[in-house]
Amino acid sequence: MLDTDAGSAVSGKVLSHAIWAEDGGELAKFYAAALGAQVAEPYRDEHGRPAAFPVWGGDVMYVFWSAATFKAPLAAG
Repeated sequence: MLDTDAGSAVSGKVLSHAIWAEDGGELAKFYAAALGAQVAEPYRDEHGRPAAFPVWGGDVMYVFWSAATFKAPLAAG
């Protein structure tokens, strides 16, 4: 049941994080190894190519997206 009292606060938990990279599959493999996990079945783009690679770390999912035009941010300084 949802509490609609104006004084109540809604709380929740983030269950997934999206991370963009030039090669999401390679980055997913790296983090999967670091977490002791495996890369799950990838999500495919509109052309059927693997585009997003999910990795579960406990009850949180990390999704590593491939973006051909990705450019890493420049370091400050």
